[in-house]
Amino acid sequence: PGPGYCHFPLAYDAHYFDMLTAEQVRTKYRKGRPVREWFCPPNRRNEALDARVYALAALLSRPINWTQLANMPSAPASIPAPKAQPKSSFINRPSGQSWIRR
Repeated sequence: PGPGYCHFPLAYDAHYFDMLTAEQVRTKYRKGRPVREWFCPPNRRNEALDARVYALAALLSRPINWTQLANMPSAPASIPAPKAQPKSSFINRPSGQSWIRR
């Protein structure tokens, strides 16, 4: 546990990990040379894996200063008090009485 490991919430069930591990690596030969490729069998779902890969790609596409982010405070020092709301000019009328006669 630490850098290089994947950390998952305890709420993830076996179905999530089945999707995460759905793909298999195969070695095919092209022009006599071995080429490794990932293959998802037709009866397996892999949306969890796709979502993790997309999230990682989005994360790596942005220049993030991890040291600066780690040194940021986790919460503001003080939360400002809510501003007083102006008095509403709405008049509460009894329901069931309509000004339109039907």
